Amino acid sequence: MKKLSRFFVVSLVALLVAGCLEVTTTVKVKPDGSGTIEETVIMGKAMIDQIKTIQEQFQDPNQKPKPFSVMDKDELNKRALQMGPGVQLVSTSKVAKAWGEGYKAVYSFRDINTLKVQQDPGKKAPSMGQEMEAEKKEEVMTFRMTRGKPATLEIMMTQGDWDRDTTEQETEEADSATEAMMMEMLKGLRFTSSVEVQGAITETNASFRDGSRITLVDVDFEKLVADKEKFKQVSKAQPKTLEEAKMFFKDVPGLKFETNHTVTVKFQ
Repeated sequence: MKKLSRFFVVSLVALLVAGCLEVTTTVKVKPDGSGTIEETVIMGKAMIDQIKTIQEQFQDPNQKPKPFSVMDKDELNKRALQMGPGVQLVSTSKVAKAWGEGYKAVYSFRDINTLKVQQDPGKKAPSMGQEMEAEKKEEVMTFRMTRGKPATLEIMMTQGDWDRDTTEQETEEADSATEAMMMEMLKGLRFTSSVEVQGAITETNASFRDGSRITLVDVDFEKLVADKEKFKQVSKAQPKTLEEAKMFFKDVPGLKFETNHTVTVKFQ
């Protein structure tokens, strides 16, 4: 299952440097179709130190080195342009925790119908986006909204196919070789993506709803790896249909994963 396995790939790329990483994205939409995107990225101190070391080793001696910063406003402004017409970076603030530091960025948009939100958490964290360039297919979340009472919002997420990328034997061999490393290294990683509407939800097919908030992805690897047997099952999961996926993932600790191709939300 490509979409789920991608989170494991992104995690391993992130962990080429040691440390924790949290990426949280929340799209907030009003009944008129405007709204904001709140994006929070927090990196572990060890990860930041490793990135600084790597940058120093590969910097061009003929150019003035650019100091590393978890919050790069130039990059955040570029990201706003990539999200669609009318998207603007409106505020940034530093975020600090005992184990790391990062930023919260807030973007505004005028029309959610033209909005594109990156689904790949790796491309929201400094230094990680370039390492994922080999995978050309862009994974974005798009929207279609009909205004009214109630307003109807459709959330479309890029879907990989459900075919097996490797044979059963190849999968078993890969799992055996990397299982112990992944169990240890995935601790401290969490990726969350949600949509929050301004108003009361009257109808939705979303799998995970809390009030006016719809959770599309919430992968807490700390909880996931705590249950070794369940972690093995998730790593080897090859559901052939969306219904199989729903049944398999609904009781997995630390994992909320929307399997509907399109999530529909009616609110007023």
